[in-house]
This record gives sequence, structure tokens and C-alpha cells, in this order.
Amino acid sequence: MMPEPDDRRILASWPGRDALSTPPRLLAPTFPILLGLLLALLTACRLPTPVPTAAPTTGPTIESTAVPPAAPSAAPATLAAATPPATISPTARVRSTRAAPATTGPASPSEGEDMSLTVLFDNNPHDPALRTGWGFAAWLEYGGQTVLLDTGADGAILLENMAALGLDPEAVDVVVLSHNHGDHTGGLDRLLEANAAACAGGGKCVTVYVPAGFPARARTVGATVVEVDAALEILPGVWSTGPVGSGLVEQALVVETARGLLVVTGCAHPGIVMIVQTAKGFFPEEKIALVMGGFHILDNTDEEILGIIAEFKSLGVRYAAPSHCSGERARKLFPREYGKRFITLGAGMVITEERLK
Repeated sequence: MMPEPDDRRILASWPGRDALSTPPRLLAPTFPILLGLLLALLTACRLPTPVPTAAPTTGPTIESTAVPPAAPSAAPATLAAATPPATISPTARVRSTRAAPATTGPASPSEGEDMSLTVLFDNNPHDPALRTGWGFAAWLEYGGQTVLLDTGADGAILLENMAALGLDPEAVDVVVLSHNHGDHTGGLDRLLEANAAACAGGGKCVTVYVPAGFPARARTVGATVVEVDAALEILPGVWSTGPVGSGLVEQALVVETARGLLVVTGCAHPGIVMIVQTAKGFFPEEKIALVMGGFHILDNTDEEILGIIAEFKSLGVRYAAPSHCSGERARKLFPREYGKRFITLGAGMVITEERLK
């Protein structure tokens, strides 16, 4: 086999070999000529540029009114992933599309006297027929439906207190858990177990509203769980503030009544003033008739509590009812500053609109 030629033999046979040996000064004059030829060639091959249609010089600018098609709203894969109802913001409050059941009374509690709120679970006593325990739960009857805010620490005490007051756990439509602490969620399992038979038999099935990210163990017993990540209307006239604060977030109830807003807190970990301000922000034109529940000022000084009372008054809070984790200082200073508009809360206490005149 003949050996392949090396690079020098290939170069010797290439017709352009003389150009490579030409000194650079001889190549320089040819560069402008080559560049000119290249530009001429590109100009000849260039496609014609489209002429844009001139816009009208007078008259209003008309924007397209075409609306992109809405994405189909797929049904939730499971009850546990149900989508919350309408949300609200400080600038716009959207009413819930969930209809209240037909009743023979007024269509809304704001038109009558059919709102009542009963403290079911509290570490402060009121009705001697009820047991006390560390925690909080409140039973709200409103517009023909029943809402339970929190469930206390002990399901046995919760159900026993219900029985003492003649309240049926199967009547509960909605449970709202304010935050993930055992003294507010401990009675949930027993409550849902008591309701499960009615639900399975075609009766009421409880819906549980929890702040987003909440370990929703209610799903293990088949309840519908709604994770709340923004303020929303749970039932007509009954609102959640949505998660308030950072870290340990908390939601509170806001209820519309003929006397004004009723704000019910579980523990107010983010700060009771912050929660009231949040509620007021959604209803800037409404008066706040009552703020009640746990204020989480157990360890606050007298000066700090008096500052909170001053904030309440500046926000127009007409009645105050601290309980649960509010502490003895609060239960002494609030009545001193609020007088007859202080309400002493405890297990078994019932509040109606008539009380808020």
C-alpha cells in the first residue's frame, strides 16, 4: 500500500499555495475590494422589508375586548382538598355562594335576634353545671346554622358540656380551628366521631376550616377539610379573618350582627390588637360590638394591658370579654376601664344580640 501524502505534499498541490506565501502587505489592498463585493452581494439578496400599515392619527385608541377562555374549574379530587368559598380583601368583600338553609325566621341575623354564642369550653367557670378545663370552644348559632370555634382540650368535657346544655353534636355544620394548639383542637376527634353516624346516614357532615399548613387530622375521620389561606366568608355573615401573623398564625371569627361586628378569638397569639385591626380593615364602616375569647395577655404588665384597652377604644370596640389565656390582670383591668360594657366570660356563658345593646 502506498503511504498517504503528508501535509507538505498536499499544500504543494493546492492551487492557492502562492497566496499563502505572499507577504501580508500585498494582501492588504485586496481586502476593501472583497468587502465591497460581499456587501453588494448581501444587498442584492436582501428580501424587501414589509411596509407597516399606518395607525390612524385621530380618534380614540381601541383595545381588544377579547377575553381569554377561563380555565375549567375541576372538581376537587377529594373532599379534603375542597376549595374555600369566596375570599375578601380590605377593598372588596365577596359574599359566599353557600346558601343558608330555609328557615321560618329572618333571612339574616342582622335583621332579627336569632344570633347566640355559648362558651362551651373554658378554664373560667360560669355555669356550675358545666366542667371547666384549660382551653376554649364557642358554639355559635346564626342564620339557622351552627358553627363551633375550637373544641377545647378534652373531647369528653366538650361533649359532656354539650349534653348539660342540651346541645346536639350532630347539629354542628362547621368547625373553625383557630390555630394548632391542643387546648383548642383536643376535642375535635370526639366531636367528629359523634357526628360520623349522622353524616354516614345522610345527615349533616361537618366541614372543618383550618389555617393553611395545619396538620388536618380531621381527614382521618372523613370530615371535609378546607385550608384557609386568605380571609373568606364561611357562611353568609360569618367570616374568617384568614391567617393572621407569622410563625404561629391564627384565624378568628367575624360575625355580622345588627349591633355591629362580633370578633371571636381562640388565643390571639399574633396579638389581639392586630386581629381586631384585621377585622376592622375588612369592614371599615362597621362598628365592632364585641371582642371576646382568648387575648393571650396572661403575662402582660398592667401598663401593656391598659395600652391594649386604649387601642380597643380607639378602634371603637364597644364591649370586651377576655377569657381563657387573658389572665387575671385583664379580668380586673378591663372591667375597670369598660365598666358595664365588660362581659365576664366562662363555661356556659351565653351572649345574644340583646346583650350588646
